Amino acid sequence: MSASASVIKKKILHDKLILIINREFIQLDEIDQIVQEELHYYGSNPDMVSYELDLLTHLGHLVSFIRQRQFTNPLWALHIFLDKNTRPETNKALISAILMTQEKDDKSYEVICRLAQENKLEYYTNISMVPPVRIYRRSEHDEYDEYDEYTEWYFLFELFSLTRIAPPELIPIIADWLIETTPSIMHFSAIINFLNTMRGTLVVHQKIFKELMSCFHSTAQIETLESVFKFLLKHDLLHEKVLQLVISRLEHINSIRTFFTVYHLELQQNHTQLSILEFLPLYCQLTQVSAESYDDKISSNTPLHLSVIERNRANLETSLSLANHKLLIRASYENTALLLACKLGDRAAARLILAKMRELDCDVNQQDSHGMSALHWACFYHFDDLIEELRVAGANDQLKNTDGKDCFFFYHHRFTLRDFKRNGREIIDGEVKLENPGLTDLCFHMEKIALNLNLTTPDELMTLYRSDELAQIRSASRFQLFFLAFRTRLVDWLEKQHGSEAQATLSLTGPS
Repeated sequence: MSASASVIKKKILHDKLILIINREFIQLDEIDQIVQEELHYYGSNPDMVSYELDLLTHLGHLVSFIRQRQFTNPLWALHIFLDKNTRPETNKALISAILMTQEKDDKSYEVICRLAQENKLEYYTNISMVPPVRIYRRSEHDEYDEYDEYTEWYFLFELFSLTRIAPPELIPIIADWLIETTPSIMHFSAIINFLNTMRGTLVVHQKIFKELMSCFHSTAQIETLESVFKFLLKHDLLHEKVLQLVISRLEHINSIRTFFTVYHLELQQNHTQLSILEFLPLYCQLTQVSAESYDDKISSNTPLHLSVIERNRANLETSLSLANHKLLIRASYENTALLLACKLGDRAAARLILAKMRELDCDVNQQDSHGMSALHWACFYHFDDLIEELRVAGANDQLKNTDGKDCFFFYHHRFTLRDFKRNGREIIDGEVKLENPGLTDLCFHMEKIALNLNLTTPDELMTLYRSDELAQIRSASRFQLFFLAFRTRLVDWLEKQHGSEAQATLSLTGPS
C-alpha cells in the first residue's frame, strides 16, 4: 500500500470514529459494539496496517474501562483520544490513568481529562524516582507498624489523594494548576494538608481559592498560607473582610503572618479591630526592602527591624507610633528591634525604641544567639546615656553572654584586632565565630555599624561594593568585603572611646 493511500485510510477511519461518538444520544454500549465490529473487519483484512488495529484496540480498551467506571461524562475521554492534537503518548497515559481510577470517581476523571487535553498527563502515569515513600501496614499484634518502602512512584496516586478531598467546584482550578506546574510529592502533601485544614471555610470557596492558587508554586508558601488561615480560624478572624485584605497582598504573606500574630488580641476586640485592619496595608509597605538595598530579604523582620537596618528614621517613627508590646519584643534572628539597634551602633534609633518600650513596660533583657543583650552592646560602644536609660528601664547588668562575659567586660576591655580574628574562611551564619565570640554578629553588619558611627560615607561604601563583583552576588562575599574594610576603623574608634584609663570612669563598675 502506498504512503498516500495509507494516510487516506487512516483519515477515513479516524473521521468515521469521530462521527460515531458525535452522534446524538449515542451510548457507550453502541460505541463498544461498533468498535468491535470495526476491529473484526480490520483484523480479518490482510491489507490493513498496524495503525488501524492499534487505534481500534486502544479505543476498545478505553471504552471498556470507561463503561466499568460509570463516569458522568463518559464521552469526554473519547473525544480527547480521537482529537488530532492529542499525542500518542497522551492516549496511552489516558488509558492507564482511567484504568487506575475508582468507580464513579468523577473528580479524578475530570482532572485526567483536563490534563490529557493539554498533553500533560504522562508525568502522572509514568514511574518517577522519588525520595523513599513509606506505606504502612497496620497490625493489631505487632508493637510497631510495618511498612513497605518505594523509591519509584506513580504521581497519579498523589493526584487521586488530592481529588478525593477536594470539593468538586475546585477541580477545574486544581487541574489548571497541575497543567502549569510539575508538582512534587511535597507539593501534593502541602495542598492536601491545606484543604483538610480549611475544609468547610470560606477559603475553599471557588472564587477565593482561585486567587490563592498563585501562591501554590512553593510548598513553603502553601504552608505559610495554611498557618495564617489556621491562626485566623482559631481566633475567629477568618471572615470575608480579613480574607480580602490578605488575598490582595499575597506577595506579603510572611509579613501578614507576623502582623496577625502580633495584633491578634486587638483584632479580637470590636472597638479596635477596624483600626488595626486599616493598619495592615501600611504594615506590609513598611516591611518592604527599599529598591536600592542590596541586603537579603529576611521574612521575619518587622517594620522596626527594617527601619533600623535601612537607617530610615521616618519609617521607624511611624512603626513606633503603631507598635504594641508584642511588636516591640518580636525577635528576628533572635534580635529584638532594640537589641538590633544597639548592636548596629545606632544610638538614636535605640533610644527611640527604648522610650516606646518603657511606655509599654516591656522587658529589655532579651539576648541574642551569643547571649548579648542591648546593655552588652551599649557598653561595647560606650553609649553612656543609653546605658543609663537601659538601666532605668530594668536592664540587668549581671547578665552574661554565652562566653561568660558580662556588661562590665564590654565596657572596660580594650579591644584589638585579635578580638575580631575569624575562625572560619567565610562569613556564613552558624559557621563563623570571632576570637571574642560575643562579637560574632558584627561580621554580618559591619558596613551598617561603620555608617552609624561615621566611620565611612554612603558614597565610599557603594564604591567599595560596586568594585567587587562577587560581593554583588554572594552574601558571604559581601559580608567579608565590609568586615575586612571597616574592622580596623572600628577598633580605632573603640580605643578613642576609652581615652586614658583615668577617663574611663563611668559609674558602670564591676561588682565589688
